[in-house]
Amino acid sequence: MEKVFLVPITKGPQIGGRFGPVKYQDWYRTLLLTKKLLLKKYKGAKVLVICDLHIKGTEHEGEYYRKTLLRLGVGDGDIILIRRGLATMEQIEMVVDFAKQQNAKLVFVSTFLHYPQILYLMRGREAEHHWVVGIPAAIQALADIVMMFAVPFADAIGRREDLKAFIKKRRDAGNVY
Repeated sequence: MEKVFLVPITKGPQIGGRFGPVKYQDWYRTLLLTKKLLLKKYKGAKVLVICDLHIKGTEHEGEYYRKTLLRLGVGDGDIILIRRGLATMEQIEMVVDFAKQQNAKLVFVSTFLHYPQILYLMRGREAEHHWVVGIPAAIQALADIVMMFAVPFADAIGRREDLKAFIKKRRDAGNVY
């Protein structure tokens, strides 16, 4: 049987600026679909949560995802939490390297606004991708739209590392965006 990692792309559920019932929020819907894929299509797969975002005064984002997956009925042994990666670009690079080391297939689950960035970052690489629609946090929706263009632009002018450093500096200082 092929080794598979289901990768829900993190979206800051523990930070302010969200509205509406949790069950309709974008981040939560990615976890619902991840669980459904785990139980129905990819039995025996592992859920790979990769994130090192910890904004002062909130719970570590990766831990928040792990606890939510547990509440949804995903077994603790089915979750791999890697506390690394502050930005989507960094997380995707790490996931690809980890999957390559493990000789595993990647299955991404993201929000519809994050989907274009994941497709761009994964171009030329083999992976399956699913997306969900849910209520985004306004600032995250705006950031996703900006990053749809910022990442390819940074690549075009050879400045991806500078963009990653800028994001890391802001996140290290406690800023989400």
